[in-house]
Amino acid sequence: ELSKYARREEPLIPPSPVDWAKLQQELGVSLPSDFIDFYNQATAYYFGDGSLPSLFGKGSSYIDWLELRDRAIRMENMPRHLLPFCDVGNGDYHCFDLRSTGKDYPVVYWYHDLDAKRQATEPNVVAGCFAEWLTKYGNDDI
Repeated sequence: ELSKYARREEPLIPPSPVDWAKLQQELGVSLPSDFIDFYNQATAYYFGDGSLPSLFGKGSSYIDWLELRDRAIRMENMPRHLLPFCDVGNGDYHCFDLRSTGKDYPVVYWYHDLDAKRQATEPNVVAGCFAEWLTKYGNDDI
C-alpha cells in the first residue's frame, strides 16, 4: 500500500504507454502488468532510500533503470537474465528472472557478495511474481 509513504511535492511524471513499449522493446521482454501499474502509481510517492529506479530520463535523483541493470551486470557480474528493479542499497538487488516463459517472472534476491555463477544457476527466489513480492516486502521500506 503506497499511502504509507510520503507524497512527493512534485511527483515524477509516470511513463506513457509509448515509453513502456520502448523500454520493453529495448529490454526484449514484456514486463508484468502489475509491475507497470505499481510503478505508474509509485511515481507520486517518495521512498526514503531512493530505491525505486527511474525508468526514463535523468530528471530525478534516481539512477536510470537501464544504467542500474548495466552497472549490476558490469560490477556485480549479474547475468543478463536477471533484471534488477529494486536496489536494496548495500549492493544487493531484487530482480526479475527473465528465464520464465509465463506472463509473470519470479523475483530473486541477488547478493552482490556471493558467487555470481552459482547465483545464475541457483537463484534465491523470494517470490513467484511481482504481486507476491509486493505483498511480502511492501510493508518494508521498499
